[in-house]
Amino acid sequence: MPKQILRIAGILCLLLILTSALITNATAAGEMFIWSEPSLFATLQGDSEVYPGTDVAFAIVVENQGVDNEGLRGLQYMTYSINPTTALGTTLDLNQGDAPLRIKTEPFMAGDIKAGEEKTGTFYAHIDENAKKGTYNLILYADYSYVFAESLIEQDRWDYTYKGNIAAIKIPIEIKGAVKPQILSVSTKNLVPGENGDITVVVKNIGYNTGYNSAAELSGTTGIIRSVDGSVFLGDFAPGETKEIVFSADVKDTAAGGIYPETLTISYTDEYGKLKESVSENFGVKVSKGAKFKIVSENILMNPGEEKTIEVSFLNYGDEIAYGAKARIVPDTPLNGITDTAIIGDIAPRETKNAVFTISMDSDALIIPYGINTQIKYRDDFDRLILSKQMKLPVSAQKGNIIADIITNPIALAILVGVVFLCAYYLYRKKQKK
Repeated sequence: MPKQILRIAGILCLLLILTSALITNATAAGEMFIWSEPSLFATLQGDSEVYPGTDVAFAIVVENQGVDNEGLRGLQYMTYSINPTTALGTTLDLNQGDAPLRIKTEPFMAGDIKAGEEKTGTFYAHIDENAKKGTYNLILYADYSYVFAESLIEQDRWDYTYKGNIAAIKIPIEIKGAVKPQILSVSTKNLVPGENGDITVVVKNIGYNTGYNSAAELSGTTGIIRSVDGSVFLGDFAPGETKEIVFSADVKDTAAGGIYPETLTISYTDEYGKLKESVSENFGVKVSKGAKFKIVSENILMNPGEEKTIEVSFLNYGDEIAYGAKARIVPDTPLNGITDTAIIGDIAPRETKNAVFTISMDSDALIIPYGINTQIKYRDDFDRLILSKQMKLPVSAQKGNIIADIITNPIALAILVGVVFLCAYYLYRKKQKK
């Protein structure tokens, strides 16, 4: 029995000597293979829930969970060797994967990541407005290299063999449903400069979520149109539902007719009780000229002392109907209004209507051009009474026929009769004396 123990001990000693020789030869050759390597994992810092049509910032934490196998076996590296579990020169690149979004951040260098160490990178993205709710996976590509083998060239000098690797790490996110407005039609009523009118918008929720206690708001970039209501309450707005929204709005009196940009936004409460705001929908609003008038009849000629019935033609060159229109003249000396008001009725755009007035001119009027202020009073689509801008009706005094002036002028006619009577009396007396 002791001989067997001695024989086994001798074999073990021989194996130990051979093993030492092999290790010594390998070290002398300067070659040492390393069986550890980096192991990168990534998680999303913060909330992983996002909403369609929003800009988000993904803060991603990258951790190196690599384990040093050689260290576990009790072997120590030289002071100047590179730990094989370190991810060297790591570059991070976030890809959208199957998620309906657009990454706006370029890949960036995170540097070396040692075992047990973590780095954080922020990527900015825009979620597609039409994104369907659901769970999706982003892909983080971590491109790095690591030490695969090392050899000791001489004391404290190492030569390294590197390998590259690209780790594709899935990062799950959840896209929540949202209200998304789609404008089906827009109409206006009496939206004219200087007045208050209505903007009617028919909108559909083409999103994937119900908006509770929702409200619609208009906002424009030009400042021409100002919503009087601020916002209009809609109540619950379910997916696929259509709402007709009427906004009351003022238009600046300096505005010109045309199409102006407006934006519609829906604010609401989601199923989690959070206040949300939909993506904005842009559309154009037509501002009309309104009813506008000008005189298209010829100038009026009058003799001093004359009374005359005139016909004045008014053209509505605007784009709205003037209802129940009445024309009025306001003469000034030496002109006088005998009949100064005329009923015209409804005047449609591009329509001409005539008004009849009776005026007179003082006998001592100078032979110069004059003007009569003219204005039209009418009602709009809301039955509000509107006064047009004043127009000037040209009236010119002219030298009349002397005989006609005398005949039509009572004073001149009386003087003429007196002169004729005196002449007749003079001739009579002269004939008596003969």
